[in-house]
Amino acid sequence: MNTVEFDAEVANGQIEIPAALRAEVLGPVPVVVFPQTPAPRENKIAEVLRNPLRVPVFQPLTRDEAHEQA
Repeated sequence: MNTVEFDAEVANGQIEIPAALRAEVLGPVPVVVFPQTPAPRENKIAEVLRNPLRVPVFQPLTRDEAHEQA
């Protein structure tokens, strides 16, 4: 099986075969698509909320300690 590779834009769910390659691409063909748009990155806050840091001796501040002025 020969392979043909080209870049194309997807419009309305369709990929147009370039005119120069149409003679080589006839009949049923297997199709593999490698999207070039990167997957959206998760922000750091969402990542930390999903995987919180566990500290064994952590003691949260009391309300008064949190509001103390140095």
